[in-house]
Amino acid sequence: MYEGFSCKLSLRFPLDYPFKPPQVRFETMCFHPNVDQFGNICPDILQDKCSSAYDRKTILLSIQNL
Repeated sequence: MYEGFSCKLSLRFPLDYPFKPPQVRFETMCFHPNVDQFGNICPDILQDKCSSAYDRKTILLSIQNL
């Protein structure tokens, strides 16, 4: 369904990153069960299961694996 789909994401890393998760959202409209109507991504790694052990690469890989 998403083959060939290209999208734009915005990532905002707070000043206290990695102790607070980045804000990540789709700028391109995306219909996906883990993306709300405003483009916000809802995986645990970006919310209640955020850890300072997750680097930027880990966060991007988790988004890619949605």
